[in-house]
Amino acid sequence: MFADKMKAFDNVKQIFIEVMEKNIAFLQSSPVDLFDVVKEYINTIRKIDTIEIEKVKTVLQLQNLLEDIGKALAYSTDNVFVTNVRNKILTEDDYICTSMFSTLTKHFIYAERLKHSVGTTYKNIAYVWFYHLGATYCYLNDKTVLSELIQIAIYLYLLRPSVYEINHFEEEIHKTCAAINRLKDSCDYVAFTIEQDFLVLDEKTLFFIQAEMEKDIRIIGGKKFLEILLSDKIKPYYDKRLGRYRIHRYKNITSKGFDKTPVPAQTGGLKRKFFGK
Repeated sequence: MFADKMKAFDNVKQIFIEVMEKNIAFLQSSPVDLFDVVKEYINTIRKIDTIEIEKVKTVLQLQNLLEDIGKALAYSTDNVFVTNVRNKILTEDDYICTSMFSTLTKHFIYAERLKHSVGTTYKNIAYVWFYHLGATYCYLNDKTVLSELIQIAIYLYLLRPSVYEINHFEEEIHKTCAAINRLKDSCDYVAFTIEQDFLVLDEKTLFFIQAEMEKDIRIIGGKKFLEILLSDKIKPYYDKRLGRYRIHRYKNITSKGFDKTPVPAQTGGLKRKFFGK
């Protein structure tokens, strides 16, 4: 399944870069007649029969119109799509969901900060559809459909760029990038790849990290290390009512995230084993 998702991601990324490269001059020029350019573009595609483009007078109205066109490109939201997926009439290779744009956004943030291989505009435009639709829409994994969707995202971004310049992925990725930079400061060799929306360190780098951690543990002693781990990292999560440690990881699935509910973990036995209590 990971391989299928990787294949779909690579396809979307390639189409995204192609559309961006075709729009390089347009993105750099920021035409003064942008409003009219976008209206003319809508006139050429007219994906919604009820469009009355001549009535559009404000940027917000134009944005709403572009968003509606983007939604119209999606699969029907009725049960036909779900049924086709369940019956394997549609496979994971046949469609992508708007959650893919969150993956693409994070990928480009890493590429910008650690590889300096893309400009800031890439992550901002990749974020557009996730900002508007979250993870709720699915699209045909087709170059024509995705190219049009990305072209609309470019217009949405240019109309109001400040809306998409700050996204909630920045903070979590900043911490990871800072950790990589600290690692570079203490190690002559650090190698990694950016796969979808996460970093993969190579084996040599992992061996270095492991050796450094084991060296520090030997300095302070294994028992002392476990005591510090318990007092600083585990005890604050102890729930007396449950008699368990509420240890969990965080996961966001939409642009707004969701309630982060911890999964209680009972570790009393582990505590007694190592500390004799």
